[in-house]
Amino acid sequence: MATKGRPAPYGSILRVLRGKSSVGTPQRLNSLRKLQYFLDEAFRVPGTTLRFGRDPIVGDVADAFWKSNTMNFALLERHAAEAQPATSGDWVFVGVIITVIVALALIPLLVVYLLYHLLFIHSRE
Repeated sequence: MATKGRPAPYGSILRVLRGKSSVGTPQRLNSLRKLQYFLDEAFRVPGTTLRFGRDPIVGDVADAFWKSNTMNFALLERHAAEAQPATSGDWVFVGVIITVIVALALIPLLVVYLLYHLLFIHSRE
């Protein structure tokens, strides 16, 4: 339930995040704003201005100070209305990430091949 000044953390948020809602950008941003509040600022330490949300309890306690959800949401809010095509830098980034993932997947295969070659093939010679 929402109290005065505090948005409800559930409800339409889950429908939007699961992609089962046909709401527009303002409604999606409002739902994400509620989720961000719930994850970063839902609780206040009495006598201080320190606020924290559910994710430090479940996840990383450092997030109580870092406020990553708040910063990510501010970034999302700034760029949500303007759809922009991917730049060449975006494609370079994606290419580098895919290359790293493929390399990390091939390294164990290469190690297994070398071990097999050293243990079984090379020992016969």
